[in-house]
Amino acid sequence: MIRAGVGFSAAPDPARAAEEAARQALRGLEGLAPQGCVAFLTAHHAAHLDRALQAMQAASGTPYVVGCSTAAVLGPGREMDEGPALGLLALWSDRLRFTPLLFGGEPNPDAGALAFEVGVRVGASRGRGDLLLLWPGPYRIPAARFLEALGALLGPVAVAGAEPPLLPRGGAFAFRGSEVRRGWMSGARLGGEFRVHVAVAQGCRPLGPLRVATHTEGNVILRLDGCPALEVLAETALGVPGSRDTWARMLLVGLVPEGAPQSIFLARPIVGCDPRRGWIALAEQVAEGQRLWIAVRDPKTCIEELARTLRGVGILAREGGFRFGFYFSGVARGRRLHRRSAVETGLIADALPGLPWLGMAGGVEFAPLGGANRVLSHSGVLVLVAD
Repeated sequence: MIRAGVGFSAAPDPARAAEEAARQALRGLEGLAPQGCVAFLTAHHAAHLDRALQAMQAASGTPYVVGCSTAAVLGPGREMDEGPALGLLALWSDRLRFTPLLFGGEPNPDAGALAFEVGVRVGASRGRGDLLLLWPGPYRIPAARFLEALGALLGPVAVAGAEPPLLPRGGAFAFRGSEVRRGWMSGARLGGEFRVHVAVAQGCRPLGPLRVATHTEGNVILRLDGCPALEVLAETALGVPGSRDTWARMLLVGLVPEGAPQSIFLARPIVGCDPRRGWIALAEQVAEGQRLWIAVRDPKTCIEELARTLRGVGILAREGGFRFGFYFSGVARGRRLHRRSAVETGLIADALPGLPWLGMAGGVEFAPLGGANRVLSHSGVLVLVAD
């Protein structure tokens, strides 16, 4: 049996916020003591984080509280992004093991060494249908190399989560119990007898035909289909209404993983260009022969993709019944994209009524896609757990 509950608070006082959220979450456990909790906090609580952590442990009745900072706390029909916010999910099960994780050390860790450290901690998950939730600090951990190295150690263990964004107030922090690491990684391992379903909803629409990078240097694409890359980008962008400033904010490149169908792509921001030489640069290495799309961030596509994902999830919910979940959303989605609050969280609440779930807005997201755990961008990752 799996039982879970979720609670939220917008109280500015961290102790009161923790008590309110924990009280709501514990109702879902029907008197059972939680084995562990996951919590997400906005940076408004950073100045009094110790008080918040102590209050969460006291109010929930367990020291096993793990989580991180976020730009927005998400939940059923809510998007808390304009002030102090705290969300907490409490969990009890006689078949599921909850192991909170926290890692910290050197400011620029080696991806392989960190993957080995994580692999040692969760080695019992190798070859099993476990779930690894991770929240690594922004710009500290080379996420793609880390996931690749972790996959080599653990095999096809599902990894999901998000990278807390850098915020002007308090930076980014991760915690477990009363321990805090700024800019480092927290997470949780879920092991035992349960089923997990991870669904990814893209937030970008491909423009024009599928392209091939025919000349690259590191993270720089000089030519696409034999033509100057910036020229191809500009020609493709003619179909996007708005100014060049709009193009700069909304255009991305969608990399198709090797061996994957062209419908699966990893959105990557364009971080630079050179009008004289005609190249564009991404925040990732690009090999010659890489298949890719020119894509645009699009609220209509975002909603359509999430709705399609939820239709499939709804069928599974009727068949098996999910007990709790998480939603990890790109920070550029939500109110920033849709111009109104709680669009995506409202869709999830309508599709999965009564399900306790907790979400956060992150810089990048992680999820299994195309046969491997991937670093995603501008996506929505829905994680659902059933008996």
